Amino acid sequence: MKFENSRKELYLALTGIILTISSLVIIYAGDMSLFNSQYITFQDSNGDNLFGEYQPGTQNAGIIILEGFSTDLMAMRSINSEFSSLGFHTFAFDFSGQGRSGGTLGFDNAATDRLAKQVLQAKEKFKSLSGLNDSQIILLGHSMGARVALQSATMDTNNVSGLILIGCQVNLIPNVQAGFFTGVSDLNLEWVQNLSLTTPPVDILLLSGALDDIITPEAANLLYEKLGAKTSPYIRELEIYPLLFHNYEIYSPPLITKSMNWAVETLGLESNPQYYATQALIRKIFWVIALLGLFMTPIFGAKYLTSVNKNFGEHEKEREKNDKEPHLNINNLKRFYQYKLLLWLAAIPIAILLLSLFFFIPIGLPIFSLFYVGFIGSYGLLMVILYYKGKVPGTAGKLSINFKMDTKQIDKKLGISISISIGFIILCSLFFNSGINYVFPLNMRLVWLSIFTLLTIPGFFIGQMEAYLLKETRYSSRKNQIWLWLIGLIPFFLISILFAALGSVSGMIGSIHGIIILVFVIVSGSFIAEVSQKPIVAIVYQSFLIQLLVLTQGALFGIF
Repeated sequence: MKFENSRKELYLALTGIILTISSLVIIYAGDMSLFNSQYITFQDSNGDNLFGEYQPGTQNAGIIILEGFSTDLMAMRSINSEFSSLGFHTFAFDFSGQGRSGGTLGFDNAATDRLAKQVLQAKEKFKSLSGLNDSQIILLGHSMGARVALQSATMDTNNVSGLILIGCQVNLIPNVQAGFFTGVSDLNLEWVQNLSLTTPPVDILLLSGALDDIITPEAANLLYEKLGAKTSPYIRELEIYPLLFHNYEIYSPPLITKSMNWAVETLGLESNPQYYATQALIRKIFWVIALLGLFMTPIFGAKYLTSVNKNFGEHEKEREKNDKEPHLNINNLKRFYQYKLLLWLAAIPIAILLLSLFFFIPIGLPIFSLFYVGFIGSYGLLMVILYYKGKVPGTAGKLSINFKMDTKQIDKKLGISISISIGFIILCSLFFNSGINYVFPLNMRLVWLSIFTLLTIPGFFIGQMEAYLLKETRYSSRKNQIWLWLIGLIPFFLISILFAALGSVSGMIGSIHGIIILVFVIVSGSFIAEVSQKPIVAIVYQSFLIQLLVLTQGALFGIF
């Protein structure tokens, strides 16, 4: 019976791999219209090297796609793919400090002005590449990208044919979090004050979600009215989509469908077009299936290996080997868990000190990624010190750290675990690069990736060590392992709750995304540790992967 259960778990793990790979193949196959994209670089007036992708089209129509705050052009892939499939020339680029572009952003309105000028420069670059004129081009932006598109149209002396503004970050009523990201109240800006039924002199489509907290439906209606609504000589159209959050507007098939048909009609290509964003819908479905597969593989793979190792006495052999060394163990689980929770508070001063040091490194700072290295790194450092001193409540013995490598321990299992680690990294990279975010930090983020990986290692070392200690006691059970993981996630749950309490639904959703990534890193790391029966590969893998996946989901900020 035990072997039958093992086979079932093995089949489920293999099913997870098949689901993930097949889903990614389907998603990438649907983006074939983008396979001929040309990588383009150009400089803004400040000398920042901006990275973009240009896809030639078959129609005399073009669209410039502008990303939102703290993201990159890959996140706009759902929209880019759909317009490319219509034969549009498409051009998307990363603003300064975002994605693969150089430079940094700042929490000030001057940065927003600078981004609007970058849009005008991008338009000229796009015209030279495509051979189109201004009247054959649409600007489409999301969130900050929509704000910048609108602002650039007020500065342009030769405007495009139309603007598609999704979740446009322009508030005519107070909005604390929108103001935080621009550093100013929109009501005080001259270009916002000058918006009217003829400014900018261009057709405008406003699209937004009913659950959008960056620009609420009320704020979207006020902006629509200020732009002249139905009294403007230009087209002014507003559509609010039910049950749609700000974060997910760029993935919404109905919203993308509206954008496509509006652009086709505005450019005079067809009257009453009836296109549908099929690939955007397919992408969403297979994202869910791929994510399910990514989690199934390590979860059932670990269960299978645990069962097999027990049957063949692998854990007993490992225990006998470790019993020859000074032993550290958990002798009071309740006390151990209680103090682990309290020690998160003790780690806060270390986190503050650690994070403060980053501000002295004179390169762009990924502020939104500091949570991960700050919490995981500081807590890990504190716990390593306490274990080394034998001061962790609920445990007996001291941590013995041996940095010598026993060449006899380098075996097939170690090689297999390294191969699995690389495989998971590749699959995660392909998953994110299918239209979520870039994961390859090919600029100054590479420096932060190295620094953050090293500083995160103590946290995952403690996690692997404590998971092993639980297995070696009477407390060994799946339930207790899960409680150990949950305690490790406490700060990240608290951040989500804090965002919710502040009314920032977008921030809460972003935080939940981070928790999902972290949970995958934990469960896949546990699987790798089970494969090798040695934690070192899993620790390095976890420390690297968490930083790889979160580093590009945020802008680099100029501190000096």
